[in-house]
Amino acid sequence: MNDKKLSYAAKLADPRWLEFRDEFIQRKTPMDEKPKCYSCDNKNHLNVHHRRYIRGLEPWEYEDEDLVLICHECHEQIHTVAHEFYSWMISIPPHQINEAKDLLAELLKCKSPAVAMAHCKNAVRNLNH
Repeated sequence: MNDKKLSYAAKLADPRWLEFRDEFIQRKTPMDEKPKCYSCDNKNHLNVHHRRYIRGLEPWEYEDEDLVLICHECHEQIHTVAHEFYSWMISIPPHQINEAKDLLAELLKCKSPAVAMAHCKNAVRNLNH
């Protein structure tokens, strides 16, 4: 079967992803420690999050620097922040592009999705007024 035709959800159920995910967790976890969230140190319900998506790569073909181990709650927050940011980006007028670039730079520095969300909401509120 052609991998390109599989849904993303099906790819995340693929044995290649499951093996890649487990190996990534092992590589990123110090010996004799339990894996934990990059953002909040939670040790339960961990996900491997793709920091960016590269056209043409399957989920199991990424380099470690493109991935992060994160708990389910923080993972949901990251996707909420991303959705909020991109929804806002498509609606901003050209004269606010520099402010958007500054906001993106700040969001990329945030370790905590909650902090990134606060930055995003404040910036959107400030730029819309």
